[in-house]
Amino acid sequence: MKLNLVTISALCLLSSLFITKPFLNVQAQDPPATTYKSGFWQPVADFDTTKKITVKLVNQTQIPLEYGLAGSEEQPSQKIEAGQTGTLEDVDDSANIAIYPSISLDPDKPFVLKFEVNVDPKTNTLNVNIVKADRGFMGHRSINLQDTGKVYLY
Repeated sequence: MKLNLVTISALCLLSSLFITKPFLNVQAQDPPATTYKSGFWQPVADFDTTKKITVKLVNQTQIPLEYGLAGSEEQPSQKIEAGQTGTLEDVDDSANIAIYPSISLDPDKPFVLKFEVNVDPKTNTLNVNIVKADRGFMGHRSINLQDTGKVYLY
């Protein structure tokens, strides 16, 4: 059975309508920060750059973690036991905070962290709950504070 060019074209057009239809109803979610722009690496929170910021890290995992300001020799890495809180005070408005497990883990079963962030605007405190990520989540390892007042997670 031979199909002519018009029949093949019509079938391709109809199949493309069915393939793209599910994507037509996609709606954007409300952005967590006030300066959302489409694309990768969106800010997750805003803070006041005219004041020093306090960062509270709450370890809600079952393992000890370490954290510290990247590139800082003045503040060495500190440990947070499971269920405990660590605090960085008077953090500049441009900083990278690294957070990682302080114990060796099985490389075949990676322990992936997830940061849940909110800022208290009255005290300019960045509250970070650190939890074990669900399977399939790539994970967080760093909090980036930028001099624009934006908080990014990497």
